[in-house]
Amino acid sequence: MRKELLKLINRKDYIIKMIEQLINALKRITGLIENNQLDEALSIIKETENEYFKSLNEELEGIRDEELYEYLKNDLNFQNDQIYQYIHLLFLKATVTNRVGDTTNATILFNKVENLINHYFEETKVFSPELNKILNKINN
Repeated sequence: MRKELLKLINRKDYIIKMIEQLINALKRITGLIENNQLDEALSIIKETENEYFKSLNEELEGIRDEELYEYLKNDLNFQNDQIYQYIHLLFLKATVTNRVGDTTNATILFNKVENLINHYFEETKVFSPELNKILNKINN
């Protein structure tokens, strides 16, 4: 019992540290986008994906957008905070992809983000001003 409790505590600590690092990376990426340093922003997005979601990208091949939230939540045991950060990273990737002129892939990413946000709101019943802003940007 004690061993299992320590495992849970260690996992929670790991998740908290991961989320803190992700937040810092997202802030940096946002600043680069605002300063129109798109190549650098894309580079950091790729680094962040590789560091935190490397195997995830491979696992998500073939997963339909409608099934993505449930897959992250149930099959990969993502916590809501992890899903939130993943949504934010995907949105920044879509934004940069769009700004460099790859509108086809940007549209695919924006659709994925929108779908994840809708499922996130439906599942958590928590209103997030930040995610709502993202939805508004996608839909305008």
